[in-house]
Amino acid sequence: MSQWDEQDIELFRKDAEQLLLNVQENILKIEKDSSDKEAVNNIFRGMHTIKGASAMFGFNEISEFSHRVENILSHVRDSKISITPELINLLLSARDQIHLMFQETESGVKSDIELREMIIEAFETLLPAANECPAPEAITKKDHIVNYQIHLNVNSEVSPSDHYLVLLVLLNKLSRLGECQLVPYSEGWSIIIATSYDIRVIKEAFDFVQGISLVKIEELKDDFQKEPDDMIPRIGEILSKFHYITQEDVDTALSRQKQINKLIGGMISPSKLNLLMSQQKSESNVKADHSTSSEKLDKLINLVGELVFIQSQITHATDMSNSIELSAPIRQLELLTSELRDCVLSIRMSPFGTIFSQFQRLVRDLSSELCKEIELVTEGADVELYKTDIDRLIKPLIHMIRNSIDHGIESPEERQKANKPAKGTIRLAAANKSANIVITVEDDGAGLDVDAIKAKAIEKGLISPDAKLSEKEIFSQIFVPGFSTSEKVTSVSGRGVGMDVVRQCITELSGTIEISSQKGVKTVFSIQLPLPLAIIDGLLVRTGESDFVIPLDTVVECLELNKYNMTTSDKRNIIIVRDEMIPFVCLKDIFFINSSYTDNESIVIVQIDGTKIGIAVDEIIGDHKAVIKPLGDFFHDTKGIAGATILGNGTMALIIDVLQLIYLAKEEEKKGIV
Repeated sequence: MSQWDEQDIELFRKDAEQLLLNVQENILKIEKDSSDKEAVNNIFRGMHTIKGASAMFGFNEISEFSHRVENILSHVRDSKISITPELINLLLSARDQIHLMFQETESGVKSDIELREMIIEAFETLLPAANECPAPEAITKKDHIVNYQIHLNVNSEVSPSDHYLVLLVLLNKLSRLGECQLVPYSEGWSIIIATSYDIRVIKEAFDFVQGISLVKIEELKDDFQKEPDDMIPRIGEILSKFHYITQEDVDTALSRQKQINKLIGGMISPSKLNLLMSQQKSESNVKADHSTSSEKLDKLINLVGELVFIQSQITHATDMSNSIELSAPIRQLELLTSELRDCVLSIRMSPFGTIFSQFQRLVRDLSSELCKEIELVTEGADVELYKTDIDRLIKPLIHMIRNSIDHGIESPEERQKANKPAKGTIRLAAANKSANIVITVEDDGAGLDVDAIKAKAIEKGLISPDAKLSEKEIFSQIFVPGFSTSEKVTSVSGRGVGMDVVRQCITELSGTIEISSQKGVKTVFSIQLPLPLAIIDGLLVRTGESDFVIPLDTVVECLELNKYNMTTSDKRNIIIVRDEMIPFVCLKDIFFINSSYTDNESIVIVQIDGTKIGIAVDEIIGDHKAVIKPLGDFFHDTKGIAGATILGNGTMALIIDVLQLIYLAKEEEKKGIV
């Protein structure tokens, strides 16, 4: 591995980790649908790529084990091995072993070689009888040399670095089958190979290819004459012609000829392939530089936030001065600042769905262990959070899902007695709501026993026997360290360890967690996290002398509020909008603001979770890009407020948390305030 530096190897490990996640995801797919041929092919290609790339980087044990698993998968792909629960379990075990072997390359801790051999032996029991399959040599070798021409197309959507690495591995594979020559054609590449192997063996070399499509393989006539090597354009010239790289890239790459010559081992002229690896190396370094320091990214995001604030000040000053000359460039500055903001923030974001496959595997394994039938339903894969926050959420989500599997979902027999489907359901969902992201873990199991939780809390001295607590307060006892109502300890849970860790992790993310449950029906854990953006688009409003920002993505419309369109019903304020009755709250009542405003008030109609409500204010000022500032630990529990922002005139405005405002309004309504 001397020709690869640590940065190359680390990038390879990350790519391999993603490949293994994709393999696992597709294994779970074929478990549900054994006819999914594309999933089978994806598993095969993933294992094939891991095998070839591991060999390139010197991880020979991984390459050898992957190769043996790949052989089994080839029989699965050819329908010679049926997709059974036994096969699925073995494939997942093999995938896990490769994952452990990659960890071994970092930690140095030896993995279980005997276990790997047992997995292969178990695989071999699934193989068809020897007389059903002809020996490989019988179908792969010819008694003479044949020239084939292989036409390849390039997918323009795939990055150049991926092209170069794939082409390098492909040529490395083909060179073992015969003498190769690479030539260009109008839309891609053409490889001429002189070999004694059957055409089917050559096609198998392309199974791993992603981003370069095999167009066709044709046998050339015996009198075919290959062009002299010096008449074929160099790969650098080809790629430069197709605008994949620049001449500067070519010149830089040539300086690495000696290193690449070691790698290729005389397989093909180094002048034709050194460019591939040098360009791949160059782009890998750029990627590594972009991701080396989260601290630098944090600083960049903060600087953009300050830039947005300064732009807001300039806009305010321009509006106050009524300067016509400055209005046009100021509007252009706003657009550029907004684009820069979105670009910078997107760098750090990652879709929540990137971790879904991990929980699919968790539910599958634990439900099997506990002899339960459970399906995991996921929603909100596109909801974006900071990648670091997603990583920190994995641990608490695992605890909650394990509890749902062990304590929440009943056995198939118990569910049928309760007139429920034998198969239980756990729902993991994420959604943007107001200035927050809400993540829910919901199961359709037995629900929480309020009386049992209260009795255990009294027994442990956490509450007094005569304490009058709401359901919400009783459920919160679950988060006390060591609290458990389970009568027995299992390998999954029951020790009272876990839910306190969940709340601690969520608190560290500046979030909150609440529990709701209906006995015999369901239990819902709801995690609320602040919106992972430093800047939001908002609507600036005023009540009394206080300014507020309402997140713009919740705003439906703005209206005047007067005696002609408002009424009351069951002590609730109602505004009638196009024959629709919408309840509304007054900010001055919710936040106890003194207001002498006598003109017609305005009302902002917002919608969240499919529910519309109105927010009555004294004045609607207009759109505003708000740089969110946390209120600090002292104001952490302030209801209805998500943070604060500084306006262009230097004053402060509070950012409304619409979701919490609804809850707060309901509480105040019960007291007769609203």
